[in-house]
Amino acid sequence: MVLFIYREEYYLARKEPRPNTTEHQEWQDLMDKVNGVAEVIIGKQRHGPTGIVELQFDASLTKFQNLIRADYLPEQFS
Repeated sequence: MVLFIYREEYYLARKEPRPNTTEHQEWQDLMDKVNGVAEVIIGKQRHGPTGIVELQFDASLTKFQNLIRADYLPEQFS
């Protein structure tokens, strides 16, 4: 099995524009969107599928876990 890990947050953090600019606000919005998200790219797998799996990444613990997005949660019943 060949796996690659990609975290867009890692690369975006190094391209921060000057504060108090339009570009900085756009950058911040994008950073909020990708914060804590990692992609595991399955490049090769014997007798198995390949593709991309999104995971939650906790940098303080270097821990990956299932990603739960707010827009995929079922409606709450009251």
